[in-house]
Order: sequence, then structure tokens, then C-alpha cells
Amino acid sequence: MNPEWTKLFPDADYDFRFGMRPGPPEGFFGATDSNQELLAERVHWLDESADRYAVEQSGFNPLLEESVSLLKEWRCLPADAYITSCESLGRLLEPDIVLLATEPSGPRLLGGCVCFPSSWRLGDKLGMGIESIHTPVPGLNTSLGDRISRFLTRMKPGVAWFRSNWGMSRVPDLNQHLDRDLPRLQPEVEEDELFLRIENQALVALPESNGILFGIRLEVIPFPIVMNYPDAAHGLKRALESMPDDVAEYKGLAESRPGIIRLLTR
Repeated sequence: MNPEWTKLFPDADYDFRFGMRPGPPEGFFGATDSNQELLAERVHWLDESADRYAVEQSGFNPLLEESVSLLKEWRCLPADAYITSCESLGRLLEPDIVLLATEPSGPRLLGGCVCFPSSWRLGDKLGMGIESIHTPVPGLNTSLGDRISRFLTRMKPGVAWFRSNWGMSRVPDLNQHLDRDLPRLQPEVEEDELFLRIENQALVALPESNGILFGIRLEVIPFPIVMNYPDAAHGLKRALESMPDDVAEYKGLAESRPGIIRLLTR
């Protein structure tokens, strides 16, 4: 049976896909077999620079309190866990967390703890509405902006909504914060320095605080493993070939795209 990530690469041209599917939240936010390793890395980055990875602003506390209550109800946190900030939550939970307030103008980011960003800074997004957050992604607001905003403001409580997107990187590091200045993909890319980066997302309505709990988990897949799934490799090749140039630039693939396509053509 093919892994779930292969479904991201159908035999179709590149497009922004909404792709929301409902499910129980416990499995996403709970501990996995990699719990000790993931929490140790999260603690490492928070010890090094908590202000870089955990931010919050006025109005954040009700969202945090309701999220913690739900996470304890789902048995994703110890019942006696004492959590007073997004940083303390980020030290105990595997996924990255972002909390948004649902306002008349749309959802707005009030805080979170993101230790494993994909070439962005959480602090840069603090206080922004969802449309402004998505503005740097070429064509996203035009294609899906209204649909995303309507969905987020109409979510019903008691269920999580899941979606995934993908990118590619030269290194396997989970933490690809912009300030780390990690090596970027180059035109002459090699198989052993090419990784598929899957960002799995979960959204849960917070009815009491009128907000949204947004979780992010990463899968990092070495390129040779991608090649073990011919249909997915073909779908990835077609997506890269049909991807608009400005989207390729945004994803950091503009220079390396021809080389990756050559590797996928073998």
C-alpha cells in the first residue's frame, strides 16, 4: 500500500488544491514513536532562542487555554501539565502550533510555537490576517482565498480538518527557519541532497474562544525513496513541469527545477 504522501502527486498539472478532509484530532496531536526525539529537538531550539520560535500577543490567552483543555481531553497532554504560554506548550507537544482568532474580517494569527518552519518566521506573521499571510504565495489568494476564509470561519467544533502540501529542500533538517541560512537547492542538484518536504496540517475550531487551533507536522522523504513510487514520481515531474515560474521561485525551485526533472526522467 502506497504511503499517504503519494496522493499529493496525481497525474495532473500543478494547481492549488483545497483538499480538506475530516477526522479525529487525537492521532495528529498525540505522541508518536518519535516522541522523545522530536521533543528533545524542540526543547533544543526553544532553549537556544525561545523568542524566535514562540510568539504571542494580546488576546492570545483564551485561545491557549481552550486549546490546552482540548489537548488534555484528547490525552495528547498530561492531565497535570501546567501550561501558561505557547513556549511551554511547544515543549510538550510534537506538532507545531499556531492559534488564530476568528474575527469579522477573517482569521488573524495571535501566536504559536513553530520550531520546524519551512523557510519562514512565525514572528513575521504575528497579528496578520489569513489573506495577508498567504499574500507571498503567488496566485493562492486568487485561486483559493475566498474559499479558505469561508471555510475557516464556518468550521464546526468536535472534528479536525486535515490537508497537506509539499516542497523540496537540499537538507533534511526539520527546522528550516530563515535565520539559520541553510544551504539552498542549486541548478546541479544531486539525488543525495534532495528531499521532499511534506507539511501535514490540522485545523480545529475553538468555539468558546472563537478561534482556531492549527497544527503542523512534517515528513521529510529522501529523493531515492520518492523514486521507489513510480506513479508519485511521475506526478511530481508533471507538477514541476507545469508549475508557474513565480510559484517555482517562491518555493525555491526556480534554479533547480530542470535538474530535478532530469532526475525524475531517468
